[in-house]
Amino acid sequence: MLSFKNILGFLCLLVFWSGLLPAETLYTKKYFPGQSMDNKPIVCLAENEKGLLHIGSIGGLYQFDGMSYRFIALPDSLQQTEIKQIIFSKSGFFVGLKEGNLLFWNKTTGFEHLLKLSSAISTLTFDMDSTLWIGTYGDGIVRLSKDRQKFQITSENRALNDYIYRLHLNDDAIWAATDAGIFRVDNQADSLLIKQFTNLPDLIVTAMTPDPERGLWLGFQQGGFGYFDIQTGQVSKLQQTGERIETLKFAEGQLWISQSGKKLLSYSTTDNKTEIYHFPESALPGDLKYVLPSKTGGLWVGTEKSFGWTAAQLIRFKSGFTEIQALLIDHKNKLWIASAEGLHHFERGTAEKVDFPLQGTAFENAFITCLHQTSDQRIWIGTFDQGLLCYHPKNKTITQYTESSGLINNNILSLESHGDTLWIASLGGISRGLQSNDQLRFQSFDQTNDPGANYVYHLFKDSKNRIWLGTDGQGLLYFENGYFNRPFPDTLAVNSIYSIAEAADGSIWFTASDNGIYRFHNNQLKHLTNNDGLSSMTVTSLQKAGDKFLIAVTAGGIDLIHTVHGVVYPLSNAYGLGSFQPGLNVICQDQNKTIYIGTPFGLQILNRVEELGYRKAALFLNELQSFGENLSEKATIKLNSRQNQLSASYTALWYPQPERLQFASKLDGYDQEYRLTRERQIHYNALEPGNYTLRIKLSGLPSYLPEPEISQHLKILLPLWKHWYVWIPGLLILILIGFLVMRQRIQKIRKEQQLRRERAEFEYQNLRNQVNPHFLFNSFSTLMALIEENGREALVYTEQLSDYFRQILQFRDTELISLKEELQLLENYLALQKKRYGDGLKMEIRIDDNALNSLIPPMSLQMLAENALKHNQASRVMPLQISLYINANVLVFCNPLQPKQNIEKSTGLGIKNIAERYLNFANKHIRINKNDTHFCIYLPLIFK
Repeated sequence: MLSFKNILGFLCLLVFWSGLLPAETLYTKKYFPGQSMDNKPIVCLAENEKGLLHIGSIGGLYQFDGMSYRFIALPDSLQQTEIKQIIFSKSGFFVGLKEGNLLFWNKTTGFEHLLKLSSAISTLTFDMDSTLWIGTYGDGIVRLSKDRQKFQITSENRALNDYIYRLHLNDDAIWAATDAGIFRVDNQADSLLIKQFTNLPDLIVTAMTPDPERGLWLGFQQGGFGYFDIQTGQVSKLQQTGERIETLKFAEGQLWISQSGKKLLSYSTTDNKTEIYHFPESALPGDLKYVLPSKTGGLWVGTEKSFGWTAAQLIRFKSGFTEIQALLIDHKNKLWIASAEGLHHFERGTAEKVDFPLQGTAFENAFITCLHQTSDQRIWIGTFDQGLLCYHPKNKTITQYTESSGLINNNILSLESHGDTLWIASLGGISRGLQSNDQLRFQSFDQTNDPGANYVYHLFKDSKNRIWLGTDGQGLLYFENGYFNRPFPDTLAVNSIYSIAEAADGSIWFTASDNGIYRFHNNQLKHLTNNDGLSSMTVTSLQKAGDKFLIAVTAGGIDLIHTVHGVVYPLSNAYGLGSFQPGLNVICQDQNKTIYIGTPFGLQILNRVEELGYRKAALFLNELQSFGENLSEKATIKLNSRQNQLSASYTALWYPQPERLQFASKLDGYDQEYRLTRERQIHYNALEPGNYTLRIKLSGLPSYLPEPEISQHLKILLPLWKHWYVWIPGLLILILIGFLVMRQRIQKIRKEQQLRRERAEFEYQNLRNQVNPHFLFNSFSTLMALIEENGREALVYTEQLSDYFRQILQFRDTELISLKEELQLLENYLALQKKRYGDGLKMEIRIDDNALNSLIPPMSLQMLAENALKHNQASRVMPLQISLYINANVLVFCNPLQPKQNIEKSTGLGIKNIAERYLNFANKHIRINKNDTHFCIYLPLIFK
């Protein structure tokens, strides 16, 4: 059913190792149509009102729901034509073709041809009156009213350029982007008012989209885009890009711009900043041509060969540095990064490196393990083997603290602060630095005054100002009121804690060495493992993300944890983020709740994490049918009693992980339980009259997400005869009528059977009466002649005659006898006749033993033989050769036509009697074939 390649790319890996693109990329779930689209090119992308993607190609379009394709073919005469534009209406959709054809499609009638132009259709849009405006590349603009009245606007009849790129409705007018600037078309009651705007950076306007507030954004052939004020006709906020602009679209609070090549741009209209994103050839083959905001969130991006869905700026990757060891967001919302390239920090939202504070100092190549900023704005830098460094942003000086300064150990693992107190975790234990007059006085804790504090991976301050310690060997501890405490007894199976975080409800979450994640709240522990959906049991970092989520960085990827329900959402699997070996202090959150995660290959950025976690799925009903009849989606559907069949097809959209989706369906009034399936259709047959509700729920989503549900009520009406006021008197009438009809029918059948039997018996008896005296006369004449000539033969002849009549008497009351018995009767009859005819009568019998058990009316063959002798000559000069054989379960009796000179008058009772008996006793028909040479009768074999 499904045959497409869904390749999830870890784009940052591709970018870094190629060394070609030290910039930002967007994580994209890519789809290579392949055989699912017969290797056809992608020409355009469009979504209907429900968010179902439609891909325009050659010869038709494809509906795509994230898992499967459905092809809608153009009429046969247009199979080689490209679909350039698709626009949806309430009842279907319009498609504009490269050859200038405009078609309309709906479920009932399929494609309808509306008009044919001489140039390609480049754009389609509706105005407020639902009039369709058609932009072409060569034929100007065509206005098509609701009653299908066509009006064309070209350079010949109006002052308008004929080469249209885009049309948009704005300010109650149609705006056209053309090869000659911008045109405004006012559709007045009695005329069209057209105004041209040419005060533009470039007259060839290749892209146009309305601003969410007012005005238009324009993209130009020579590169660049800007804001067009529809009141003044002036362009402002011009951004030069150097390459032709293909598409402008607003989505996710940004203006998205695709241009020739591989780059996708996003522009923030609030701070006028532009971000550039790249798509490597290996990730998205071909030049980027299409950008389409999805109604379900995110963006569709596409080339002629492939297309993909991306969460846009919500998930992106910044390359340009490797082996990130520590991250920090300072009080000015600047991002500090310690990596293999050194220590540097960035202004938020830019790609410019602002400063390298350690460059040119003795600590330029220090191995930095952690970063922390205290309330006095100083940046504290933990190193391996070089102790603790303090960077003063005001005077940009650096102070070093080591064991000689009172620090317990020079190998720093984690930093935390509370007020004027700085907590330092090192390989030798815990130090507490007290600040006074820009000096740091240390107090140290080791095995003597803090059992288990010698080796601490992580320090964390909670909302109650308690300092939590993740130790190696002694589990989880916290410092409060001058003492180290254990939050729970020593019953925890693991004692090595890597990372600690606090959720919005005050619960403490911590990771254990290769043993998943624990939640401690109200003196109770809850354990999350692979069975709960964790990507890996090795979790190195935790970070609060909004009010309901935690970010967990694991060896298997990034997981999102809903803190209320304790549900794990594998973010890496859903969005194709890949996996990496995470560090301990490489996660932080800025003031805008953007999460930064350091990786060995660059910086993973997650924006608006709660939006990622709460991305909802869409579920909608495609069709509801009864015996092929489309049923409208009303509150209640009423069907007559004969419409007792129901078929429903439905679609679900959840582009992050469509492969997880399942459907639970139930027909209330028929099903006892929900039926779980991956099929996207359901059928019910032979439904009884009554009230039903079809329910379809989406399953497979994270349990904290609402499960979309479709419910459709319907009623199958009782047949008229089942209403009591109809069926009671009707039943009585039917019983009476049935009784009378049955009695009359029985009497008629009995009478007909009696008449038929009496007729058959009469004709049979009449035939016997006719045949027997004549036969007896001939037989006695033969017997007298034999007595005079040969007494012994006369005796034999008398015995044969006696046997013959004994058999006749034996079978006289039998309706059917076996063919074997009938042949014995025939042989006795022929033996008697041979005494009379001698060599003038010959009989050839070819019958298989398998046919001897079949049945036949008695004396049928004797009657046929007697009929042959009656009408044909039988002498030595002209012997009568009778043949009897089987052909395809039919017994064939044939004799040659040798008419006597004095033809005896025939009553026809013999053959008629045989035919009647076959019909009455076996419900079969005989067949007679007479030609110039032979007379044949075909008797069907009768089997029990």
